[in-house]
Amino acid sequence: MPMGFPQPNLRHPEELTVAQGAELFGVNPNVVYYWIEHGVIQARWLTTGMPYGITVSESDEQKLRAWVCNSRKIPTAS
Repeated sequence: MPMGFPQPNLRHPEELTVAQGAELFGVNPNVVYYWIEHGVIQARWLTTGMPYGITVSESDEQKLRAWVCNSRKIPTAS
């Protein structure tokens, strides 16, 4: 089995993955994708076939935590 080249880490140190964002807020990863698609959080697509790099400021983190806490529609992580 041939060995491939290791994948470069294109994420900045302060950026999160979708999975990390979901874990941080205790929500399903689909919620994080919704936030990205609707411009609720800053994200950049690292490259084709690679995940997003997500940036959440302290004020955005507080707003999102309140949103999750007060929402009856956001599915939480199981």
